[in-house]
Amino acid sequence: MTQSKTLTPNQKKAEFIKLVGDEHNNQINSSNNRNSCLLIQFEAMSKKEFEYSKHYKEKDENGNDVVKKITLDTINGFKNSDITEFTKSWVDWCFFENPKGKWNSKENKNEWQVVRDSSVCSIAIHKASSEFDKPIIADSKLNKKGKILINNEFINEYLPNLNKDENPNPIYLSFSELKKVCLSWFNLPSTSSLLISKAPYINLPHSFTLFLR
Repeated sequence: MTQSKTLTPNQKKAEFIKLVGDEHNNQINSSNNRNSCLLIQFEAMSKKEFEYSKHYKEKDENGNDVVKKITLDTINGFKNSDITEFTKSWVDWCFFENPKGKWNSKENKNEWQVVRDSSVCSIAIHKASSEFDKPIIADSKLNKKGKILINNEFINEYLPNLNKDENPNPIYLSFSELKKVCLSWFNLPSTSSLLISKAPYINLPHSFTLFLR
């Protein structure tokens, strides 16, 4: 999926499932497949075809149960469990019409990891988009190497080592490079407060491990 396509929600689901399967069976096109997964997931979120939400109950001042709703926009400090819940919700959305072969974290570890990695990037880009005047994903088409064009300001802000030449233009990144930028966003105290409060000595590489599992 190196070229931009206009897909319906159901086509997005089918294409995403196919890409994850291709990734599992063929590592040669890994960056292409994973960046394509990200493009599909992020577009579905941007168009509100997929909206993450979770309902929970808590007691009001009179002791009555009150149902409340969590969305991406209401989460300020991310925990690993939030990423897991988001991943589950996305998988449910992809397999809603046809649950046959639906992935789970125990029996489909490789597929689950691909979805989780894509979700980490989608969440970070979605949440960080309001910080920048220009879109973080600068082009919905991948280049011939399967790399994705990313706003240089996002890179400079969260992982400037990837722009040592101080390129003033958007930069093509492999999926592994983009994931590092997004994980750096998660490492901020405002976005991963639980990790920081539990282990203030954690540096960036350790936070990678926490979010990758």
